Amino acid sequence: MTVRDTPLARQHDVPGYYVRVAPAEVLAAPEASAAIMPIRNRRDDLGLRGDEQIGTEFLQLVRFGLRRADDPLIRGSLRLADALIRTDTPTGPVWHRYRGDGYGEHEDGSAYDGTGCGRGWPLLTGERGHYELCAGSDPLPLLEAMAAMASPGGMLPEQVWDADPIPTRRLFPGHPSGSAMPLAWAHAEFVKLVVSRHVGHPVDQPRAVWQRYRGRPAAADYAFWWPHAPIGSFSAGVRLAIALPEPAIVHWSADGWTSTEDTATSDTGLGFYVAVLATTALPEGGRIDFTWRRQNGGEWVGRDYAIGVVSATGAAPAPVEEPDPISGREVTAKGLAPGMRCRYYSRAKPRGQSRGDQPCPRSRSSRPEASSARNWSEPPIACSRMKICGTLVRPPARDTISPRRAGSASISISR
Repeated sequence: MTVRDTPLARQHDVPGYYVRVAPAEVLAAPEASAAIMPIRNRRDDLGLRGDEQIGTEFLQLVRFGLRRADDPLIRGSLRLADALIRTDTPTGPVWHRYRGDGYGEHEDGSAYDGTGCGRGWPLLTGERGHYELCAGSDPLPLLEAMAAMASPGGMLPEQVWDADPIPTRRLFPGHPSGSAMPLAWAHAEFVKLVVSRHVGHPVDQPRAVWQRYRGRPAAADYAFWWPHAPIGSFSAGVRLAIALPEPAIVHWSADGWTSTEDTATSDTGLGFYVAVLATTALPEGGRIDFTWRRQNGGEWVGRDYAIGVVSATGAAPAPVEEPDPISGREVTAKGLAPGMRCRYYSRAKPRGQSRGDQPCPRSRSSRPEASSARNWSEPPIACSRMKICGTLVRPPARDTISPRRAGSASISISR
Protein backbone atom coordinates (compact mmCIF):
# COMPACT_ATOMS: atom_id res chain seq x y z
CA MET A 1 0.00 0.00 0.00
CA THR A 2 1.04 3.62 -0.41
CA VAL A 3 0.87 6.65 1.86
CA ARG A 4 1.20 10.36 1.18
CA ASP A 5 1.78 13.55 3.14
CA THR A 6 3.25 11.79 6.17
CA PRO A 7 5.96 13.24 8.42
CA LEU A 8 8.46 10.96 6.66
CA ALA A 9 7.31 12.12 3.22
CA ARG A 10 7.65 15.76 4.22
CA GLN A 11 11.05 15.18 5.83
CA HIS A 12 12.48 13.58 2.67
CA ASP A 13 10.47 15.68 0.20
CA VAL A 14 8.76 12.81 -1.62
CA PRO A 15 5.18 12.79 -2.97
CA GLY A 16 4.41 9.40 -1.41
CA TYR A 17 5.86 5.93 -0.98
CA TYR A 18 5.13 2.26 -0.40
CA VAL A 19 5.03 0.78 3.09
CA ARG A 20 5.66 -2.88 3.84
CA VAL A 21 3.06 -3.39 6.57
CA ALA A 22 0.12 -1.54 8.11
CA PRO A 23 -2.72 -2.34 10.49
CA ALA A 24 -5.81 -3.94 8.95
CA GLU A 25 -7.86 -0.91 9.99
CA VAL A 26 -6.12 1.14 7.29
CA LEU A 27 -8.56 -0.29 4.70
CA ALA A 28 -11.43 1.52 6.38
CA ALA A 29 -9.53 4.50 7.79
CA PRO A 30 -6.31 5.60 6.00
CA GLU A 31 -5.20 7.55 9.07
CA ALA A 32 -4.77 4.20 10.85
CA SER A 33 -1.40 3.90 9.09
CA ALA A 34 0.00 6.08 11.89
CA ALA A 35 -0.54 3.29 14.43
CA ILE A 36 2.57 1.70 15.99
CA MET A 37 3.47 -1.64 14.37
CA PRO A 38 5.67 -3.80 16.62
CA ILE A 39 8.79 -5.53 15.29
CA ARG A 40 9.11 -8.91 17.00
CA ASN A 41 12.73 -9.79 16.26
CA ARG A 42 14.22 -6.99 18.35
CA ARG A 43 14.85 -6.74 22.07
CA ASP A 44 13.94 -3.07 21.93
CA ASP A 45 10.91 -2.27 19.81
CA LEU A 46 11.66 0.95 17.97
CA GLY A 47 8.01 1.98 18.12
CA LEU A 48 7.80 2.69 14.39
CA ARG A 49 4.48 3.76 12.96
CA GLY A 50 3.00 1.82 10.08
CA ASP A 51 3.80 4.68 7.69
CA GLU A 52 7.44 4.53 8.82
CA GLN A 53 7.87 0.84 7.95
CA ILE A 54 10.07 1.03 4.86
CA GLY A 55 11.31 -2.02 2.94
CA THR A 56 12.53 -2.86 -0.57
CA GLU A 57 9.57 -4.98 -1.71
CA PHE A 58 8.33 -2.21 -4.02
CA LEU A 59 11.22 -2.91 -6.41
CA GLN A 60 9.42 -6.08 -7.52
CA LEU A 61 6.60 -3.96 -8.98
CA VAL A 62 9.10 -2.59 -11.50
CA ARG A 63 10.89 -5.86 -12.06
CA PHE A 64 7.67 -7.72 -12.91
CA GLY A 65 6.25 -4.98 -15.13
CA LEU A 66 3.53 -3.57 -12.87
CA ARG A 67 5.10 -0.12 -12.45
CA ARG A 68 7.61 1.94 -14.36
CA ALA A 69 11.01 2.74 -12.92
CA ASP A 70 10.23 6.46 -13.02
CA ASP A 71 6.85 6.19 -11.29
CA PRO A 72 6.75 8.99 -8.65
CA LEU A 73 5.81 6.61 -5.83
CA ILE A 74 8.58 4.21 -6.83
CA ARG A 75 11.09 7.04 -6.93
CA GLY A 76 9.90 8.30 -3.56
CA SER A 77 10.21 4.82 -2.06
CA LEU A 78 13.68 4.48 -3.55
CA ARG A 79 14.81 7.72 -1.92
CA LEU A 80 13.57 6.56 1.47
CA ALA A 81 15.14 3.11 1.11
CA ASP A 82 18.50 4.65 0.28
CA ALA A 83 18.25 7.09 3.18
CA LEU A 84 17.03 4.66 5.84
CA ILE A 85 18.12 1.08 5.11
CA ARG A 86 21.15 1.32 2.81
CA THR A 87 24.74 0.87 4.01
CA ASP A 88 27.78 1.57 1.84
CA THR A 89 30.51 -0.96 2.64
CA PRO A 90 34.04 -1.33 1.25
CA THR A 91 32.76 -4.02 -1.14
CA GLY A 92 29.68 -2.11 -2.25
CA PRO A 93 26.18 -1.07 -1.17
CA VAL A 94 23.82 -3.37 0.72
CA TRP A 95 20.30 -2.92 2.00
CA HIS A 96 18.50 -4.24 5.07
CA ARG A 97 15.23 -6.08 4.51
CA TYR A 98 13.29 -3.32 6.22
CA ARG A 99 13.69 -0.50 8.68
CA GLY A 100 14.19 -1.76 12.22
CA ASP A 101 14.84 -5.37 11.18
CA GLY A 102 16.30 -7.40 14.02
CA TYR A 103 17.44 -10.45 12.04
CA GLY A 104 21.23 -10.54 12.29
CA GLU A 105 24.04 -10.42 14.84
CA HIS A 106 23.77 -8.13 17.83
CA GLU A 107 25.70 -4.87 17.94
CA ASP A 108 28.58 -6.61 19.75
CA GLY A 109 28.77 -9.29 17.06
CA SER A 110 27.18 -12.05 19.13
CA ALA A 111 24.97 -14.43 17.19
CA TYR A 112 21.31 -13.87 16.44
CA ASP A 113 19.26 -15.60 19.13
CA GLY A 114 15.72 -14.73 18.13
CA THR A 115 16.55 -11.03 18.39
CA GLY A 116 19.40 -9.00 17.03
CA CYS A 117 20.19 -6.19 14.63
CA GLY A 118 19.42 -6.36 10.93
CA ARG A 119 22.34 -6.64 8.51
CA GLY A 120 22.89 -6.02 4.81
CA TRP A 121 21.84 -8.64 2.26
CA PRO A 122 23.84 -9.19 -0.97
CA LEU A 123 20.59 -10.62 -2.37
CA LEU A 124 19.00 -7.17 -2.10
CA THR A 125 21.96 -5.67 -3.94
CA GLY A 126 21.01 -7.96 -6.84
CA GLU A 127 17.36 -6.92 -6.62
CA ARG A 128 18.45 -3.29 -6.82
CA GLY A 129 20.50 -4.20 -9.88
CA HIS A 130 17.36 -5.43 -11.62
CA TYR A 131 15.70 -2.12 -10.87
CA GLU A 132 18.69 -0.20 -12.28
CA LEU A 133 18.45 -2.29 -15.44
CA CYS A 134 14.77 -1.38 -15.80
CA ALA A 135 15.69 2.27 -15.24
CA GLY A 136 18.18 2.15 -18.13
CA SER A 137 21.38 1.96 -16.08
CA ASP A 138 24.10 -0.66 -16.26
CA PRO A 139 23.88 -2.95 -13.19
CA LEU A 140 27.47 -4.15 -13.54
CA PRO A 141 28.73 -2.21 -10.47
CA LEU A 142 26.16 -4.03 -8.33
CA LEU A 143 27.16 -7.38 -9.83
CA GLU A 144 30.76 -6.63 -8.95
CA ALA A 145 29.70 -5.70 -5.44
CA MET A 146 27.90 -9.01 -5.00
CA ALA A 147 30.94 -10.90 -6.25
CA ALA A 148 33.17 -8.98 -3.84
CA MET A 149 30.93 -10.01 -0.93
CA ALA A 150 31.41 -13.71 -1.71
CA SER A 151 33.82 -16.04 0.06
CA PRO A 152 37.10 -17.06 -1.63
CA GLY A 153 35.28 -20.18 -2.78
CA GLY A 154 32.64 -18.07 -4.51
CA MET A 155 29.90 -18.61 -1.91
CA LEU A 156 27.48 -15.73 -1.41
CA PRO A 157 26.39 -15.20 2.19
CA GLU A 158 22.93 -14.42 3.46
CA GLN A 159 24.24 -11.24 5.10
CA VAL A 160 27.42 -9.21 5.30
CA TRP A 161 28.68 -7.26 8.27
CA ASP A 162 27.82 -3.58 7.82
CA ALA A 163 29.04 -1.94 11.02
CA ASP A 164 32.44 -1.13 12.51
CA PRO A 165 34.85 -4.09 12.33
CA ILE A 166 35.11 -6.49 15.27
CA PRO A 167 38.38 -8.36 14.61
CA THR A 168 37.99 -10.62 17.64
CA ARG A 169 34.85 -12.05 16.04
CA ARG A 170 36.28 -11.87 12.51
CA LEU A 171 33.57 -9.47 11.41
CA PHE A 172 34.61 -6.89 8.81
CA PRO A 173 32.44 -4.46 6.80
CA GLY A 174 31.27 -5.81 3.47
CA HIS A 175 32.30 -9.39 4.18
CA PRO A 176 30.31 -12.44 5.29
CA SER A 177 28.84 -12.30 8.76
CA GLY A 178 27.81 -15.36 10.73
CA SER A 179 24.75 -15.90 8.57
CA ALA A 180 24.02 -18.83 6.27
CA MET A 181 26.54 -19.35 3.47
CA PRO A 182 26.05 -20.19 0.70
CA LEU A 183 22.55 -18.78 0.28
CA ALA A 184 21.19 -20.40 -2.89
CA TRP A 185 18.64 -17.60 -3.21
CA ALA A 186 21.46 -15.04 -3.48
CA HIS A 187 23.31 -17.18 -6.04
CA ALA A 188 20.15 -17.42 -8.13
CA GLU A 189 19.72 -13.65 -7.95
CA PHE A 190 23.31 -13.14 -9.09
CA VAL A 191 22.93 -15.46 -12.07
CA LYS A 192 19.59 -13.92 -13.05
CA LEU A 193 21.05 -10.43 -12.92
CA VAL A 194 23.99 -11.45 -15.13
CA VAL A 195 21.64 -12.96 -17.72
CA SER A 196 19.18 -10.06 -17.40
CA ARG A 197 21.97 -7.61 -18.13
CA HIS A 198 22.94 -9.61 -21.19
CA VAL A 199 19.43 -9.77 -22.68
CA GLY A 200 18.43 -6.26 -21.60
CA HIS A 201 15.43 -6.99 -19.35
CA PRO A 202 14.61 -9.00 -16.20
CA VAL A 203 14.53 -12.61 -17.32
CA ASP A 204 11.89 -13.50 -14.75
CA GLN A 205 9.44 -10.79 -15.83
CA PRO A 206 6.20 -12.54 -16.86
CA ARG A 207 5.37 -11.66 -20.44
CA ALA A 208 1.61 -11.66 -19.78
CA VAL A 209 2.05 -9.13 -16.97
CA TRP A 210 4.04 -6.74 -19.16
CA GLN A 211 1.59 -7.04 -22.03
CA ARG A 212 -1.33 -6.22 -19.73
CA TYR A 213 0.14 -3.43 -17.59
CA ARG A 214 3.30 -2.15 -19.33
CA GLY A 215 4.37 -0.63 -16.05
CA ARG A 216 1.24 1.46 -15.58
CA PRO A 217 -1.58 1.16 -13.02
CA ALA A 218 -4.81 -0.21 -14.42
CA ALA A 219 -8.14 1.45 -13.68
CA ALA A 220 -10.22 -0.64 -11.27
CA ASP A 221 -13.73 -1.59 -12.36
CA TYR A 222 -14.71 -3.01 -8.98
CA ALA A 223 -14.12 -2.19 -5.32
CA PHE A 224 -14.38 -5.22 -3.02
CA TRP A 225 -15.68 -5.16 0.55
CA TRP A 226 -15.04 -8.23 2.70
CA PRO A 227 -16.08 -8.88 6.31
CA HIS A 228 -12.44 -9.54 7.22
CA ALA A 229 -11.12 -6.62 5.12
CA PRO A 230 -13.77 -3.88 5.10
CA ILE A 231 -13.00 -0.82 2.99
CA GLY A 232 -14.23 2.57 4.13
CA SER A 233 -14.61 4.17 0.71
CA PHE A 234 -14.46 3.50 -3.02
CA SER A 235 -13.89 5.67 -6.08
CA ALA A 236 -16.74 7.20 -8.00
CA GLY A 237 -17.53 5.37 -11.25
CA VAL A 238 -16.73 1.83 -10.07
CA ARG A 239 -19.01 -0.97 -8.98
CA LEU A 240 -19.08 -2.05 -5.36
CA ALA A 241 -18.81 -5.80 -4.81
CA ILE A 242 -19.85 -7.23 -1.44
CA ALA A 243 -17.94 -10.51 -0.96
CA LEU A 244 -19.36 -12.93 1.61
CA PRO A 245 -18.48 -16.46 2.74
CA GLU A 246 -22.01 -17.84 2.12
CA PRO A 247 -25.03 -17.16 -0.12
CA ALA A 248 -26.92 -14.07 0.99
CA ILE A 249 -29.26 -11.25 -0.02
CA VAL A 250 -27.61 -7.83 0.29
CA HIS A 251 -30.08 -5.15 1.38
CA TRP A 252 -28.71 -1.71 0.49
CA SER A 253 -29.48 1.96 -0.09
CA ALA A 254 -27.78 4.90 -1.78
CA ASP A 255 -29.95 7.62 -0.18
CA GLY A 256 -29.83 6.99 3.54
CA TRP A 257 -32.41 4.18 3.55
CA THR A 258 -35.10 6.33 1.92
CA SER A 259 -35.26 3.71 -0.80
CA THR A 260 -33.73 0.27 -0.80
CA GLU A 261 -32.73 -2.53 -3.13
CA ASP A 262 -32.00 -6.21 -2.65
CA THR A 263 -29.20 -7.90 -4.60
CA ALA A 264 -28.54 -11.63 -4.37
CA THR A 265 -25.01 -12.96 -4.29
CA SER A 266 -23.57 -15.15 -7.02
CA ASP A 267 -21.23 -18.08 -6.53
CA THR A 268 -17.77 -17.16 -7.86
CA GLY A 269 -16.56 -20.75 -7.74
CA LEU A 270 -13.63 -19.52 -5.68
CA GLY A 271 -15.06 -20.24 -2.26
CA PHE A 272 -16.95 -17.00 -1.77
CA TYR A 273 -20.10 -15.25 -3.01
CA VAL A 274 -20.40 -11.76 -4.45
CA ALA A 275 -23.22 -9.24 -4.79
CA VAL A 276 -22.34 -6.52 -7.29
CA LEU A 277 -24.20 -3.29 -6.53
CA ALA A 278 -25.14 -0.74 -9.20
CA THR A 279 -23.01 2.12 -7.93
CA THR A 280 -21.32 3.52 -11.05
CA ALA A 281 -23.60 6.57 -11.21
CA LEU A 282 -23.06 7.65 -7.60
CA PRO A 283 -21.34 11.04 -7.24
CA GLU A 284 -18.42 11.92 -5.04
CA GLY A 285 -19.61 12.44 -1.49
CA GLY A 286 -22.31 9.79 -1.73
CA ARG A 287 -22.67 6.82 0.56
CA ILE A 288 -23.81 3.23 0.42
CA ASP A 289 -25.52 1.71 3.46
CA PHE A 290 -26.01 -2.05 3.47
CA THR A 291 -26.60 -5.16 5.47
CA TRP A 292 -27.48 -8.72 4.47
CA ARG A 293 -29.43 -11.80 5.38
CA ARG A 294 -28.46 -15.39 4.76
CA GLN A 295 -30.27 -17.20 1.97
CA ASN A 296 -30.31 -20.40 4.02
CA GLY A 297 -32.44 -19.59 7.03
CA GLY A 298 -32.99 -15.89 6.38
CA GLU A 299 -31.09 -14.64 9.47
CA TRP A 300 -29.90 -11.03 9.34
CA VAL A 301 -26.28 -10.27 10.08
CA GLY A 302 -27.39 -7.93 12.83
CA ARG A 303 -25.75 -4.62 11.91
CA ASP A 304 -25.51 -2.00 9.17
CA TYR A 305 -22.39 -0.96 7.28
CA ALA A 306 -21.55 2.26 5.41
CA ILE A 307 -19.06 2.97 2.63
CA GLY A 308 -18.34 6.45 1.26
CA VAL A 309 -17.84 7.48 -2.35
CA VAL A 310 -14.67 9.49 -3.00
CA SER A 311 -13.28 11.18 -6.08
CA ALA A 312 -11.80 8.94 -8.74
CA THR A 313 -8.00 8.87 -8.72
CA GLY A 314 -7.97 9.37 -12.45
CA ALA A 315 -8.30 7.15 -15.45
CA ALA A 316 -5.50 4.81 -16.32
CA PRO A 317 -3.00 6.28 -18.79
CA ALA A 318 -3.52 5.37 -22.41
CA PRO A 319 -1.41 2.40 -23.51
CA VAL A 320 1.97 3.39 -24.89
CA GLU A 321 3.48 1.49 -27.76
CA GLU A 322 6.74 0.12 -26.39
CA PRO A 323 8.91 -2.82 -27.39
CA ASP A 324 7.92 -6.12 -25.86
CA PRO A 325 10.85 -7.06 -23.56
CA ILE A 326 10.88 -10.59 -24.97
CA SER A 327 9.75 -10.07 -28.56
CA GLY A 328 13.12 -10.51 -30.23
CA ARG A 329 13.55 -6.90 -31.36
CA GLU A 330 16.82 -5.12 -30.79
CA VAL A 331 16.84 -1.79 -28.93
CA THR A 332 19.39 0.55 -27.42
CA ALA A 333 19.25 0.64 -23.62
CA LYS A 334 19.61 4.08 -22.09
CA GLY A 335 22.59 4.40 -19.77
CA LEU A 336 24.74 1.66 -21.32
CA ALA A 337 28.14 2.38 -22.79
CA PRO A 338 28.23 3.84 -26.32
CA GLY A 339 27.94 1.11 -28.90
CA MET A 340 26.54 -1.43 -26.41
CA ARG A 341 23.23 -2.92 -27.46
CA CYS A 342 20.77 -5.25 -25.79
CA ARG A 343 18.78 -7.92 -27.59
CA TYR A 344 15.42 -9.03 -26.30
CA TYR A 345 14.92 -12.76 -26.72
CA SER A 346 11.70 -14.71 -27.09
CA ARG A 347 11.12 -17.46 -24.56
CA ALA A 348 9.17 -19.45 -27.12
CA LYS A 349 11.12 -22.07 -29.06
CA PRO A 350 10.21 -21.91 -32.77
CA ARG A 351 8.94 -25.13 -34.26
CA GLY A 352 11.69 -27.20 -35.80
CA GLN A 353 14.44 -25.38 -33.98
CA SER A 354 17.16 -27.53 -32.49
CA ARG A 355 18.32 -27.20 -28.91
CA GLY A 356 21.64 -25.86 -30.05
CA ASP A 357 20.23 -22.69 -31.65
CA GLN A 358 17.71 -21.50 -29.08
CA PRO A 359 17.23 -17.71 -29.16
CA CYS A 360 17.81 -17.33 -25.41
CA PRO A 361 21.58 -17.27 -24.79
CA ARG A 362 23.05 -20.00 -22.66
CA SER A 363 25.26 -19.14 -19.71
CA ARG A 364 28.95 -19.86 -19.92
CA SER A 365 31.76 -19.23 -17.46
CA SER A 366 35.51 -18.93 -17.82
CA ARG A 367 37.82 -21.35 -16.08
CA PRO A 368 39.23 -20.11 -12.76
CA GLU A 369 42.64 -18.54 -12.95
CA ALA A 370 45.60 -20.23 -11.34
CA SER A 371 45.68 -19.98 -7.57
CA SER A 372 47.77 -17.28 -5.96
CA ALA A 373 47.95 -19.20 -2.65
CA ARG A 374 51.34 -19.33 -0.98
CA ASN A 375 50.56 -20.94 2.36
CA TRP A 376 47.70 -22.23 4.51
CA SER A 377 46.82 -18.74 5.72
CA GLU A 378 46.10 -17.82 2.11
CA PRO A 379 44.04 -20.68 0.57
CA PRO A 380 43.36 -20.98 -3.18
CA ILE A 381 41.06 -18.43 -4.68
CA ALA A 382 38.50 -20.59 -6.42
CA CYS A 383 37.00 -17.87 -8.55
CA SER A 384 38.93 -14.62 -8.84
CA ARG A 385 36.83 -13.58 -11.80
CA MET A 386 33.81 -14.88 -13.65
CA LYS A 387 32.48 -14.43 -17.15
CA ILE A 388 28.84 -15.27 -17.79
CA CYS A 389 26.96 -14.28 -20.95
CA GLY A 390 29.81 -11.97 -21.86
CA THR A 391 29.86 -10.19 -18.48
CA LEU A 392 33.25 -10.22 -16.76
CA VAL A 393 32.90 -9.82 -12.99
CA ARG A 394 36.15 -9.23 -11.15
CA PRO A 395 35.88 -8.73 -7.37
CA PRO A 396 38.24 -6.12 -5.90
CA ALA A 397 41.25 -7.31 -3.96
CA ARG A 398 40.76 -7.83 -0.24
CA ASP A 399 42.64 -9.09 2.80
CA THR A 400 39.94 -10.05 5.22
CA ILE A 401 39.44 -13.11 7.38
CA SER A 402 35.82 -14.09 7.62
CA PRO A 403 33.95 -16.94 9.32
CA ARG A 404 31.58 -19.14 7.44
CA ARG A 405 29.23 -19.19 10.38
CA ALA A 406 29.33 -17.91 13.96
CA GLY A 407 31.33 -20.32 16.08
CA SER A 408 32.74 -22.16 13.07
CA ALA A 409 36.39 -23.22 13.03
CA SER A 410 36.52 -22.89 9.25
CA ILE A 411 37.97 -19.56 8.10
CA SER A 412 39.14 -18.17 4.81
CA ILE A 413 41.17 -15.28 3.50
CA SER A 414 41.25 -13.89 -0.03
CA ARG A 415 43.32 -11.43 -1.96
